[in-house]
Amino acid sequence: MIIAGLIAAGLLLGGGISPLAIGDSYASGTGAGNYREFLCMRSADAPIEKVGDFLGVDAVNVACNAAWTDDLVTDRLIQESRRNFPRDELFVTGVGSYMAICGSGLEGTTVDFEVEENSSNVTAFCTVTLNPQIDAASGATDVFVTIGGNDIGFVSVASGCLIAEDEGACNTAMENAQRRLPDVIESERRALVAMAEGNPGVRIHVVPYPRLVSSDDLWAGSINVGEEVNAFQAEWENSLQAMVEDIDGAHYVDTVTPIWEGHGIGGQDSWIHTSGNGAELLHPTPEGWEAMGNAYIAHLGRLAVSE
Repeated sequence: MIIAGLIAAGLLLGGGISPLAIGDSYASGTGAGNYREFLCMRSADAPIEKVGDFLGVDAVNVACNAAWTDDLVTDRLIQESRRNFPRDELFVTGVGSYMAICGSGLEGTTVDFEVEENSSNVTAFCTVTLNPQIDAASGATDVFVTIGGNDIGFVSVASGCLIAEDEGACNTAMENAQRRLPDVIESERRALVAMAEGNPGVRIHVVPYPRLVSSDDLWAGSINVGEEVNAFQAEWENSLQAMVEDIDGAHYVDTVTPIWEGHGIGGQDSWIHTSGNGAELLHPTPEGWEAMGNAYIAHLGRLAVSE
């Protein structure tokens, strides 16, 4: 079935598809390495790039590390920096070099560069603002979105349940995540409805998060972390599936969750970073991102067959 889906995606969609990724670090490709830039940690090996490569088209990635659902519809300041240059014969070259790297390589941003001068120094200011991510949907045919983990408080869940293994912290984090879930789903729904209404005909593909835990033997005191986290993620996935029914042209990417069987933390072949670069912790490894890209393509293939 997956092979047929891949073939269908290539034959039926390749001519006119324009794929776009929006969302947070689980859309940008954080953990895959091969980053095009480090503010949003967008990887050349993100799954949306693999979709583009497979179909022979250019993909666009405006997803950004640490994004919340509100960032789909509002501006977000992602860099504010300054640099001082002595007012000598080389300052023009220095300011020019700084200007060249200000916001370099970042799709979907607005870059402001200002210079202030006095008799001895030149101060250059660089401000990079991420535009509302749904703005990038203009011209896209297929938008893949993964968002909500930061709103939910997944960092607190991971910290309390998986890192500190503290029963009280884990219980509080899970209760907060459960309480927040309906509002997070509604916030995402509003953003995606706005995108659909502003871009008639666009197909929206709602992507669930990787299943982070693949063990029933991880504990935070008396809390079975695997059972609790997987039960919560299953509820979240069910909520996302219900949400897409309320959005014209929306589809749930049900090819993602099955690929994570046995590949979460505690699994025999984990595809989750648990050491190394702090920004990459709890994100997919390159192997995990490769599988995610294949899941995106298989999903498109299934849609092509059904249509």
